Amino acid sequence: GLRAARALRRGGLVYSGGVFLLPHEELPYEPGPIGEGLLRDNPILASGSGLLRKDLEDLGGLDPGMGHYWDWDLWLRAYRAGLPFRYLKGPNVGIRVHGGNQSYGAHLEERRRDLEALRAKHGLGPLVLKDHLRLHRELRAQGLSP
Repeated sequence: GLRAARALRRGGLVYSGGVFLLPHEELPYEPGPIGEGLLRDNPILASGSGLLRKDLEDLGGLDPGMGHYWDWDLWLRAYRAGLPFRYLKGPNVGIRVHGGNQSYGAHLEERRRDLEALRAKHGLGPLVLKDHLRLHRELRAQGLSP
């Protein structure tokens, strides 16, 4: 929307919260400000993010070798390059969660392989395979998400 367009004019990565649409409930998800936690988890919903083409090109574009973690790889490169992360609070994207979703159970072996490739590329410590819904539940248990 207009708020995202205004934020994008200033450059950097613009991202927002969302709503998980489960069969019998809706769960609001707010990733919050980005910091060192990005080295352990990917709280950013790719469908609720934006980046200027120039910034994307300056970062080297998308890396197809990162498979399922192309987005986290990009966020890590942006973070390490010092790009500002502009958080637009609010549920600006809906994520329907069902058994067929790629991120919610399917392709586990591919996801494990891709996560290891991401970890190796960025020199990260051990990473736990999880999706945004699991991350939301962990953050909510810690009182860090609605």
